[in-house]
Amino acid sequence: MTAQEYLADVSKAIRTNFYSPDPSGGMLVAILANLVQRTVGHHHTEFGYLKFGDLLRQLEQHGLVRTGFNSKNAYSVWLNDQTIRPAQAMPGAQTEPPYRPLRKAVWLAFVATMPLGRRYLNRNTGEVKNEPADHVNEDPDWVEIMPLGSETERAIAQDFLHKNNIDNGQIEASIKEERWYIELPKLLSVRSPALAIGWKRFRSHHVIRAVKKWCELNRIDEHLVFEDIPKLSASVVQGSGDRNQLKSLLLAAIARMSTEELMKLNLLASHLVAILLPDLLG
Repeated sequence: MTAQEYLADVSKAIRTNFYSPDPSGGMLVAILANLVQRTVGHHHTEFGYLKFGDLLRQLEQHGLVRTGFNSKNAYSVWLNDQTIRPAQAMPGAQTEPPYRPLRKAVWLAFVATMPLGRRYLNRNTGEVKNEPADHVNEDPDWVEIMPLGSETERAIAQDFLHKNNIDNGQIEASIKEERWYIELPKLLSVRSPALAIGWKRFRSHHVIRAVKKWCELNRIDEHLVFEDIPKLSASVVQGSGDRNQLKSLLLAAIARMSTEELMKLNLLASHLVAILLPDLLG
């Protein structure tokens, strides 16, 4: 690959993966650098750019991007032609509420095609269990779960493609596959990692809405279907406990946050750079 070919691929990767959760419309350079390297498959140093910032300046000279500081004073990138509107979030997550994951057993009960039979949730404990299709559990504490079904989920996938203007025969055909839930994200990831992440969040929010509606209809306490968020003990919060415990609990909480929520965190730039762009520290 020549330097010019590399620049062309980088420019394409930026346009394909660009998204902005910030009101200014800019994308963080540290996040973009990671996406570009994964998409293009080459590191900028292979083509004479000591830092990713040097590569951005080259693109800026060609009029492809512009750089500056966003609303949080973080170094960011904008597309010169303003093809993305300010404050647009990742595909499929523009208007969704903060993400809180369902318990794995609950998620599988509502979306998994196997095992066959009836599925129930205990309204007192939240336990999920499967029963043979010809068995009806008449215990009032056990409420039957009504899975979304493959046709409903495929319709959700079609809606995602439509809302993101994806007109691709191979991607559309993947929705008809038996293992569409595996094939679709694979193809979306090839086109754009941001799209694959957006689809995962888009699908999750649709499933969560269905589960919450089911809870409301059956008078199920919602805390039984969602994962618990770790709580800090008083000793840890006050500093008298183990600091490693505090760190573990904080990391566990962060792991449950959506990309959009993570982008709103105020993190020391040095930590982000050390992880995503270590050569900048050299």
